[in-house]
Amino acid sequence: MRIDPESLRSYYASISDEELLSLDRGELVEMAQKIYDEEMARRGLTAPAEDAADEGDEPGEDEDEVEAGDENPAAEFDPDPGEDAPPPDWLEDAACAWAVSIRSRDGGCASAADVRAALRAARIPSYIVIKPPDPEPEPVPRYGECRVMVPGDLSLRADAVIERTLYNPMHEADWRNHLQTLSDEDLRALKPEDFCGALLDRAERLKRAYLEEVASRERKASGR
Repeated sequence: MRIDPESLRSYYASISDEELLSLDRGELVEMAQKIYDEEMARRGLTAPAEDAADEGDEPGEDEDEVEAGDENPAAEFDPDPGEDAPPPDWLEDAACAWAVSIRSRDGGCASAADVRAALRAARIPSYIVIKPPDPEPEPVPRYGECRVMVPGDLSLRADAVIERTLYNPMHEADWRNHLQTLSDEDLRALKPEDFCGALLDRAERLKRAYLEEVASRERKASGR
């Protein structure tokens, strides 16, 4: 997917200082590096010191990860992929695991860097694309999106990783904060089934549907 440099420039301008500093400049293609440098200069930020891998061609953290079995390390941003940084082969059939408007500062509780770190830890390859805004005029302005793509056959696993690693801790923190606001009487009146019952029921239904489908196919395969 070839990205208009202006879309990339808009994305960099939309993210927070922390997110901008978290990007690894060494992973960016030349065009993205130029736009990154312009945004850093505009904000008066200084990039973190580059590690030994950049200075002396010694293996760095990312290269170690590849050697450990990360077969599909994705380029952070690739607005105009060429021979040196081609999109992964699976991108044509990829699924969007996470997306955020380029006008947003975050994705609720996570950034693209957070999402990709969680996926990388689970050995799920990912690749970022930026979808330009729709050209048709709309009553409400439309903006482009930063999307984290994963192989289509890993989309359910990726969804689970993102929910468990990023969003569940956020929900837990919110719930803890809420509990602290309750009186002793209201806290003791709560029962786990009151606030977890629906979630546990949904999990049980999903698991049951899966097991029943597996059993059905096994019966068909055996001719029973």
